[in-house]
Amino acid sequence: MGLTAAEWKQVSAAGAEILGDDWVTLGKGRKIQVWHVPVGWWAQYIYHENSSSGRFVAWGCLLAKPMSYSQTGDSGYNLSRISRVAKRDAYRSMIDVHDPEALVNFGSFVETDNFTKERNLDRGLAISEEKFNGWCERGKGHPYYGNTRQLLVMRRVLTGSRPLPDLIDDLRWVVEDEHLANRNEKSAVFYPALLAALEAADRPAMEELLLDMRRENLVELGVPDEYVTDVTVPEPKVAW
Repeated sequence: MGLTAAEWKQVSAAGAEILGDDWVTLGKGRKIQVWHVPVGWWAQYIYHENSSSGRFVAWGCLLAKPMSYSQTGDSGYNLSRISRVAKRDAYRSMIDVHDPEALVNFGSFVETDNFTKERNLDRGLAISEEKFNGWCERGKGHPYYGNTRQLLVMRRVLTGSRPLPDLIDDLRWVVEDEHLANRNEKSAVFYPALLAALEAADRPAMEELLLDMRRENLVELGVPDEYVTDVTVPEPKVAW
């Protein structure tokens, strides 16, 4: 059985306190989230699914791009997904959602297994490249589209990991995705504008678009300024 709003308030507050100073609760009622702070280019939080099972879900997103509204965002876990990768005893320690220790165990698992790597721009890029290479090696048996494609490309753009002509081709690949507009109206505006900046070799315009998107996402997520850290667009790994 899931938690009531009052129960989730108690569990989330107790769990965040045990997890430590890097975790805070934001929001009210059923919409309380347990956030990892401070927030840089990567946002991550845990929430309680409002359903009969009331699972914990870990949501994460690269803020340089329009957000994914899928259950786990760009990358994350729910308890069902964890059961496929965690040892049985570890999974069992996470399933009593009425126990703050279950939230702590869940948060510790996803932090170690996923988010510590995703938050680091270089390691996050390596994760996306590894997934893409695996898809290529398997013979491209299913389409590589939507948010998975966008995350890969935006990690390349943000870090400047490829020559400018290749980044332009990458963004065209995103803009041409037939799923783009259907998934997120912001995407249908943002990616063509970013493509135009790269085609003009206008790096200041590119950086402004990335930083503006991050600010918009933070406002939409409701993250107070005190939990947001300053960021800059990294110098490109491959000079323009």
